[in-house]
Amino acid sequence: ADTADADRPDSFTPSLAATLLDFVEGMWDRIEVLLIHCEAGLSRSPGVAAALSRIYYDDDGPWFEYDFPNSLVYRLLVDGHKQRSTKA
Repeated sequence: ADTADADRPDSFTPSLAATLLDFVEGMWDRIEVLLIHCEAGLSRSPGVAAALSRIYYDDDGPWFEYDFPNSLVYRLLVDGHKQRSTKA
């Protein structure tokens, strides 16, 4: 669901964030263009794009200027990546 409420049973979860991070990490060296899209493309996909921009380029750029990234998606991806980095 397109929600920033982590308490909803249908919200984005740490497990989904880990799956997404695994996929992108495994493909990163082969990616030329990464198309990110959800059902509506208004909140979750900008949340993913902003988080990946923060993770891989240390800058979430204009995502918060022009879009409305889902804060839960963004936070779970960025925090999940930070947790992985501290374990390595």
